[in-house]
Amino acid sequence: MTAPVASIWKLPLRVSAGAAPVDQDRVQQIRDALKEGSYPIMPAKIADAMIAARLMLSSAQ
Repeated sequence: MTAPVASIWKLPLRVSAGAAPVDQDRVQQIRDALKEGSYPIMPAKIADAMIAARLMLSSAQ
């Protein structure tokens, strides 16, 4: 993990009053599936999202 990416994980979470609701039960289901190894992980989709985020961040500067 690169230094900029690692620093994102250390940012404090800020939730505004207008933030979208989070389905905590669904979040827990996903966490459990990840721990059990039964959550389908698609490396190509993850890589595409990471590249898109990097391009979006680069264009914002």
